[in-house]
Formats: sequence, C-alpha cells, structure tokens
Amino acid sequence: VSTQSTGRCGSFTARSLFFFAPLSKSTGTNYPILSPLCMMLKLLAVVTVFLSVGEALNCYNDTYLDNSQEYSFPLFHDPSDLDYWRSSHFNFITFGVFDDDSISSGTTITGAYYTAEGNLITKTTIDCNTKTWTSYITGKESGETEEFQTGDLDSDCEEGEIFDLWFKVEQPQMMWFLWNTQALYYGEREVTRGKFPEDFEAMKNLQLETKYSGSKAATFKITATGSATFTRFAYGKCFIWPDSVGTNCTDAKDWLLDRSKSKAGTLLKKGHIIGVYTVNCVDLDGKNQYYTYRQDNVHAGRLDVNYQCCCTDQITGKVYDGDSDSWCYYSASTCPFMCAETYNATIYADAGYLQEEEELEVELELEE
Repeated sequence: VSTQSTGRCGSFTARSLFFFAPLSKSTGTNYPILSPLCMMLKLLAVVTVFLSVGEALNCYNDTYLDNSQEYSFPLFHDPSDLDYWRSSHFNFITFGVFDDDSISSGTTITGAYYTAEGNLITKTTIDCNTKTWTSYITGKESGETEEFQTGDLDSDCEEGEIFDLWFKVEQPQMMWFLWNTQALYYGEREVTRGKFPEDFEAMKNLQLETKYSGSKAATFKITATGSATFTRFAYGKCFIWPDSVGTNCTDAKDWLLDRSKSKAGTLLKKGHIIGVYTVNCVDLDGKNQYYTYRQDNVHAGRLDVNYQCCCTDQITGKVYDGDSDSWCYYSASTCPFMCAETYNATIYADAGYLQEEEELEVELELEE
C-alpha cells in the first residue's frame, strides 16, 4: 500500500500505519488515509462509522418483542421446497426474561410447530415451578397430542434472568429444542452411511415419530405464562446473541460456542449449529473486544453450502444498516465487499495501533 496524502500535517505513506482503509463497496475506490498525527489532533476518522441496529447475521426475521407472552411467526416460504432452500435446516430463536421480583406459580414457556391446518407437529413446554420440561407430538395412529419425552431442567428459572429457547429443525422428522445450554431432547439411532470404501454405521439424532412432518410446517408459535416474557425472536439459517453480551465480541463468540455442536462444548449433535459458524473478533494485542468489519464465518444460507459474508458494525457485530439483502453475500469465498462502510479506525487508534507523536515527527522530517 502506498497511498499518499499531503497537507498541513505533512506527507506520509500508508506504510506508516498498522492498518489501511478498505475499499468502499459502493464506489470501489480507496478512502484517503489521514496521518496518525492528524487523526489525533483533529479527531478525524478514516471512514465514517455507522451503528446498525437491525438484523443479526443474515436472519430472515429478527424482531424485538415488547415483553409479550405470545408470538406467532408464519413461515414465508414452504420449508419442503428444496429448489428454493438449499437444505431443511432452520433455527427459530427466542429470547426472554423473567420478572425481577419472583418466579410466580404457573410460569411456563412453550414453543410449538404447526401445519397450515393448525395440526401440531411438535412442541415443548418448560415448567419453571416443577423444574421440568416435556415434549409432545401428534400420534401417528391416534391423531391426538401425545407426550414424547420429558426430563429435568439443569438449572432453576431465576428472577431477572435472561433466557433463550432455540428450536432446531435439521430434517423434516428430526427437530428439537434447546433451553439455554441444555438440549430438551435425547436419544440416538444407528444408520448405515456411505458406499466408499465400504458401508459404515453412524449415530444420528432420534427422529420424531409424529404424524405431521416438518415439511408440512407453516407456523411457529411461542407462549409464556406467569413471570416469563419474550423480548426477541429470530428465524433463518442463522444465529443471534443477546444484546447483554453483544458489546464484547469474545463474549458473544463464547456464548455461541456453548450452544453449538462444537466438540469444545457439551451439546455435540444436539447443538444449534456447528462451531465453525461464528463471529470473528479483531485481535489487538490479545484484546478481542471488537468484531471484524467483515464477517466471513456467517452461517450458510439458502443458496450455497459455503460460509456467507456480511459487513458488520465493529462495536455491535450487527449487519450494516440492518440490511442483510444489501450487505451480506451468499459465498464468503467470492465475497465482493471490502466493507469500508463498517471499518472503524478509532478502534485501532484507541488500541495503540497509531504511532506516538514524537516518532511520527521524526518520520515526517525525514520525508521532507
């Protein structure tokens, strides 16, 4: 890089910086790079920083809820249409909070999946008072709602606590709920896989013996009673993280890892996504508080099996302008964005990635 700038602060080359301003997505040209001294004295940034408050990393829906106790989400496209969708994988993600005062009697949280005719595919209810969970299906023979599995919660519902409920659809007959970092689902099945070099046995998650396949799904619904309310809902081939951890990239990355299929966690096959789909953080001398201005490990979307890329705010990690259609691309390997719009020079300056004034003055004198 040899971009030069002249003016009252003197002449300098971009090699005097530890970073450079990336190309603008809209113009394809380099932004002028100010000298470190000018940046410190005039408080000027290389590019303007925009704080986005919209969608997370390429979810098809990301809605903040006003502490409601009921929310229904109609699927906008047939989940069985694999000419449209690359796969049958989907995440339905709900955030909520318990009242500050106490956990009242009758506090429950339920997530349910329905067909267009209103028939139950599956649902799971968390009962905070009994500290249990129970899942249900529609019986193939009876056509009635039947209990599928039940178990104990790993932890209590605590007043004032934020909670998250994930519904993971992996196949039309294989889907489950996660409550915080606990899978509300157990059991595996042995399947024969592969023809080369020979058939082999593999363990897969248990299928739901429900009358209605996930390919018939049309609506996902969440309901709460007692002290629980909902604050946010998202849907798609994606992940989100709560605002409470979102101001620190490393915290967000660790939070996602705890809920992933990574071998570093405890959920394994019953996590929401594989661990390589995550957020990337800027490493400034071991300090990983900030997000990279372009995320290249975004969950694969409906068009391609590769990572997606998105231009993201370096403070919040959210997509620029809340516009995934414009600022995310289906393949990170051929990503056309340089994301100058989300590049935040102040972050690097504050981390000491600018030279001291005395050192710069010597450099300027030599250049003169």
